[in-house]
Amino acid sequence: MTPVPHLIADYDRARHEAFVLASWEGRWPGRPPKRDRNVMADLLRSPGVRCVVAHHPESPDDLYGWAAVEAGVVLWSYVRALHQLRRHGLGTSLLVALGVDPAAKTPCRYWSPLGAAWAARPGVSLYYAPEGHERNAA
Repeated sequence: MTPVPHLIADYDRARHEAFVLASWEGRWPGRPPKRDRNVMADLLRSPGVRCVVAHHPESPDDLYGWAAVEAGVVLWSYVRALHQLRRHGLGTSLLVALGVDPAAKTPCRYWSPLGAAWAARPGVSLYYAPEGHERNAA
């Protein structure tokens, strides 16, 4: 895996909301949204939620991905598929910037097939917890 050069910035609603909510919805031309944008919009306004974005080092408006966390629970992490940005450490970098170690047992409130694939990788301990609760150690 070759890391993609990037910088991490705190979420700024005015600058990042359109990208974050469109990617949360799974909105693509000619297809209906997969998720309700109001769910994430409301979460991002919550005082306990922290969100960061990854962007091109020389172009802060060229966004690569984002992640949001609340009280140690990953709400969502997204990395663009465009330009083959996935599987180059961006998702991990986003979570680490939020104080989350993906190798530690970490609950995720929302889940997707890509999340399941990431969680299945060696050294990753993310798991689906729709209530946001940690599961008991086995």
